[in-house]
Amino acid sequence: MNPSNESRTRIRQERGVALSLALTAAALLTAIGASLLIAVSTETLIVGSGRAGDEALYAADAALARTIHDLAALPDWSAVLSSPSPSASYDDGAAVAVMPDGRSRSVASLAAQRQAVSDAGGGATRFGADRPVWRVFGHAPLSRVLPPGLAAQPAYILSWVGDDGLDGDGDSATDANGRLLVYVEAFGVAGARRGIEAVLSHAGLQVVRVVAWREAR
Repeated sequence: MNPSNESRTRIRQERGVALSLALTAAALLTAIGASLLIAVSTETLIVGSGRAGDEALYAADAALARTIHDLAALPDWSAVLSSPSPSASYDDGAAVAVMPDGRSRSVASLAAQRQAVSDAGGGATRFGADRPVWRVFGHAPLSRVLPPGLAAQPAYILSWVGDDGLDGDGDSATDANGRLLVYVEAFGVAGARRGIEAVLSHAGLQVVRVVAWREAR
């Protein structure tokens, strides 16, 4: 092989190595870019989900405040434990709740779910005949709960009331000790769902104290 042929062969080999290195580098950069894209997308979803959950919790808190306001106007809480019970001022009376994502949920099925969760949590075992029997108090879009003119994020809220089970009267439809259980739940965007359970004490007309409060998990 003459020198010129050797040079051309060496150049072709070097070009082949360079092309191989370039292709390998391009593949690595593509993989890194894809990983970064997945990481950013995942982080965005996590942040969005957390924000939706926080907004749903704020909606549930607003629903609890409005429920307390309505209950404070009632002189006897036994009325809300019997059937039919007076509804909250924000109750839209519909049999179906339309969530922010457009899905429809039966209010009766949601009430049955609330009762099943309560019973499974020890209500039936601990209190027997005094176990809380949850009744729908009010449900509506969040915009119906807030004062007029105040912007509200998309959310649908529901509230239930039940006997606290500690009055010992054997009747879940009668409040004998001036205490009431309230459970509120808010459905937000992206499937977010948050609930709050509270124990209220009736200390006279227009006077209600929050004895206990917790976010339901």
